[in-house]
Amino acid sequence: MGVEIRPDGIAVAQTGASPQGDTQLLACEFLRCDADADRAALLRDSISSLGLKGARCHAVLPADSYQLQLTEAPQVPANELRDAVRWKIQDQLSMPVEEAVIDAFPLPQNTGRSDSVYAVAAAREQVDAIAQLVSDAGLKLKSVDINELALRNLASTINTGVRSIAIALLSPGKACVNVYGNDALYLSRQFDIPWKGGLMDDLPSDSLALELQRSLDYFERQMRQPPPKQIYLCGEHVSSDKIDDDLKNSLSTPLAVLDLADTLPLPAGTECDQLPLCVAAIGASLRSEVAA
Repeated sequence: MGVEIRPDGIAVAQTGASPQGDTQLLACEFLRCDADADRAALLRDSISSLGLKGARCHAVLPADSYQLQLTEAPQVPANELRDAVRWKIQDQLSMPVEEAVIDAFPLPQNTGRSDSVYAVAAAREQVDAIAQLVSDAGLKLKSVDINELALRNLASTINTGVRSIAIALLSPGKACVNVYGNDALYLSRQFDIPWKGGLMDDLPSDSLALELQRSLDYFERQMRQPPPKQIYLCGEHVSSDKIDDDLKNSLSTPLAVLDLADTLPLPAGTECDQLPLCVAAIGASLRSEVAA
């Protein structure tokens, strides 16, 4: 199963094999709560009602709780990469390097940026707190991941072809677009958008189109890749009726809302309005099936 700890709540998801052998969504729930709530108790009650006590869990860090940056790859053996990156980026961190958990992963070799790696840094205190919360809720923690790599697992389920796809996750005031291909993250770019994220709020077509196209241009020109075959938008209150013709026509790549109901068979009674809140948790739950 996957769990994402967010400022506004906890997303819980479980995936598994159907009788036909296909991957399906077995459970999905968003527990809306603030930081002052007894989150371990809420999560414990949820997994108890779902019959998941003792389940293996992949947790996802809150999107604003870590730094992800592209940096020049240190010339060291693979087993020394993490330590080498730790010292290479220490002056760029918002926290003392001694208080940070740091990992790194390379870009695919065919990007024209094979001399670069993505470095991830998070406060050790927060990682430990999430690990403790998951343990207190009665789950067996297997990994702590980030949104970009959790969504990679979901992209690998969606995309079975050669061409890459892009997933843009929208939230109030900001967005992150990630491009995936061959079970790997090629590009991750964050940008601000003038959007409040409400049910009745229209998407900011002009600014969103501009930033998405900038991302695609970088992917094609700097990373020397063919354009993605599809851009998927996701996020709470992001719906198909909000994608107007101006937004579609401003992009060189087809655009659609990510419909998880089309991607994974859903259990009876699933509240589909909760699915956009659980995309990272769903992606994390797929980790053991499509990603190491």
